[in-house]
Amino acid sequence: MHRYLLFRIIVIVFVETITHYQILFVNSEISEDKITNVEKPLIFVVHGIGELITASPPKNLNNLLGDIGNFCSDFRYTIFKAIPEHRCEWLVGGALLEALAKRHGHNIVENNFLKVKEDKSVILPSSKPQTLQESAIFNMGLLQGKSILFLLHDATPEKKHVLNGGTQAIMEVAFGLATIGKMNVKIACLNSAIPIFEDAYPDIKNLNIFVGYEMFTKFIETYKNKSMSSKLPIKYDYIVATYFVTIWMVKSIQQYINKVATTNPKLIYFVQDYEAWFPLPIAYKYAAKLSYVALKSFNIRVCTYSSWIKNMLHQYHNLKSHLVDTHPISLFQGNYNLKYNKLIDSKNNNIRVGIMLRPYTPRRGTVRSLNLLDRFARLNISNLEFHTFGCTMSNFNNIYPSVFYENNTEAFLKHHGILNRTEMAYYFQNIDIFVDLSLWQAFGFTAFEGMSNGVVPIIQNTSGLSSYVMHNLNGVLVKENDEAPAASPQRLLIPYIEAIKYLVEHKTILNTLRWNAKTSTRKYKIDKTVKSWIKILEK
Repeated sequence: MHRYLLFRIIVIVFVETITHYQILFVNSEISEDKITNVEKPLIFVVHGIGELITASPPKNLNNLLGDIGNFCSDFRYTIFKAIPEHRCEWLVGGALLEALAKRHGHNIVENNFLKVKEDKSVILPSSKPQTLQESAIFNMGLLQGKSILFLLHDATPEKKHVLNGGTQAIMEVAFGLATIGKMNVKIACLNSAIPIFEDAYPDIKNLNIFVGYEMFTKFIETYKNKSMSSKLPIKYDYIVATYFVTIWMVKSIQQYINKVATTNPKLIYFVQDYEAWFPLPIAYKYAAKLSYVALKSFNIRVCTYSSWIKNMLHQYHNLKSHLVDTHPISLFQGNYNLKYNKLIDSKNNNIRVGIMLRPYTPRRGTVRSLNLLDRFARLNISNLEFHTFGCTMSNFNNIYPSVFYENNTEAFLKHHGILNRTEMAYYFQNIDIFVDLSLWQAFGFTAFEGMSNGVVPIIQNTSGLSSYVMHNLNGVLVKENDEAPAASPQRLLIPYIEAIKYLVEHKTILNTLRWNAKTSTRKYKIDKTVKSWIKILEK
């Protein structure tokens, strides 16, 4: 029998403050004999709304998606607008999954709701490697004139966050599809975010491809009025989600298009990290996991630039995804040789090691990095310098006061603050080794960009960049010592230290690795990225 659950608001209780409500929902469509066969009502708490109750909890993914859709459909017509409409589905979905996990356990929720059941009818075959001849005749203008919309997270980013690898990858793809693929490219985001993105990516600004909005629901309404700005095509051939919350934004656009158009756009989910591992509230983590499987019935195509992400999606969600190419940064600004020639003193023959310190992003392993600096401060190697960046000077002085390295030479450690794109370019021109001690790394754009400048990466062998790094050929892959006690220095920190010391003591090998790092990344250019995207889009 078809299971249909309709949520109805029957009471709103004022509690403590005007923004705190308790709302009771009951199932008015379940027959009396079926109630005895269902679980007891499930209470769940939705951020921005409050405590909700469903009389008949969902039992599988289809039930869950149906319940979410029914509630948020009814919610759209209420006067209770504690949250934006387009955020309703992922907030409710995440909260329901969190409550279900508390009742049944995480593993049951993972298996029943967050894994794709094998269905070969919607899985695209893996791309076969092209021969040189096929590659030579590939038509980069195959999708010329087609329109594509990238949806960014509906939040205003801080300047320090717009240079992360995921955002960079989106901008590079958009730029390439517009300039090389000759496609009509638009990037939708909040009006307040546009100046921040344009300042960080001036080449993108010159293309005039940002489309701003104040409320996403208003953005959707632009489809209803063909007299709106010409910057907003009524029809998009492709719509790309870029972050877990944007999956539901894609769904909203698609559902409206279904009502007014005979042909639908192709939907793409460009996954740039495993967002369920981000330091988010538990309900948000579940919402991130749900995003990977929620639009399966829409035949959405999932793609990523990282083998690590591809493996995670398959391992945890039984989800098949497609690899697209990426490349070191090409959207530079300014003349870094003239403007930043005093960033690093390159007159001496010391070995320079770069480390990113980003304490506001815990997964970047700031504590590990500081422990490594602490060890080398005690070793006091005369021809070794460390050059850190990624946080403000005040933050750096708080997390690593000079007392920790006051017995070393003045050249031992220099912190460069938060570097913009131009400064990063010069930074990589003047260091020899880049060390990444992240807890996990979906890809590793910083190390990748360093390689294109002849900087030797020292990364963990589980890093997403390990697909591009060949151990002791163009970089160093550090393997965790599984026999050492957990959390002990011998498990991971000591192997990193030994790798750095080895390259410092063997400069000829270091120089060979530097040359190989630079030459091995030459084949990864923007046209290769564009080509891989065109192949995914046109299937």
